[in-house]
Amino acid sequence: MAESRIEFSFEAYFKRNSNAIDYRGGVDLNTNPNLQLETLNAEERSYGLEFLLKMNSGRLNGWLALTLSKTERRIKSDLVINEINSGEYFPSNFDKPIDFSSFINYNLSKRWKFGANFSYSTGRPVSFPDQRFDLDGVEVVRFSQRNNFRIPDYHRLDISLTFSGSLKRKKLLSGTWTFSVYNLYGRRNPFSVFFGRRALSDPLFTPYQLSILARPFPSLTYSLTIK
Repeated sequence: MAESRIEFSFEAYFKRNSNAIDYRGGVDLNTNPNLQLETLNAEERSYGLEFLLKMNSGRLNGWLALTLSKTERRIKSDLVINEINSGEYFPSNFDKPIDFSSFINYNLSKRWKFGANFSYSTGRPVSFPDQRFDLDGVEVVRFSQRNNFRIPDYHRLDISLTFSGSLKRKKLLSGTWTFSVYNLYGRRNPFSVFFGRRALSDPLFTPYQLSILARPFPSLTYSLTIK
């Protein structure tokens, strides 16, 4: 049976989990030796739509994939001190409402091929420090509600140009050259976000962002195939 040149798929899903694990508010996850005593039972629900458009053949081929989703948690307890965000639903750590990716391959000629890959996703939910005050000479930091903010969105474009060697069908060696550029427009996608004060007297915290490969990164690759 011949493969379809164009494929399209659509899926919807809903999932509920009543035994998710989360942590109490204000817990030190780095130096606490008894983290198992700081966990709370959470309800979690996930739902969304997934779309896929795929072109399997032709001079222009590739695929587009889009996911629209929501993942939320709720932690309710008989003890108010154990509740998170007043017992209301809040975004899970892995909630990404929009997740889009695409790959396009275009045959310029029998030997030359152009490729492009683009990806985009909503930034991960985080809790930011929003207030600082002194309590009997001790600095106390107050954080926002759980996952009430998001780090910047992630997006990146990669391109490539591939040149194939001999087009003979019967050949012992076959080689290709590929020139590619990772992160073409130099997007400074956040790898991590941390906070600090520019001066000890500054009552507000300043966010700092760590990015990896935040500039266009070119590369040249030669691939040799032995048949």
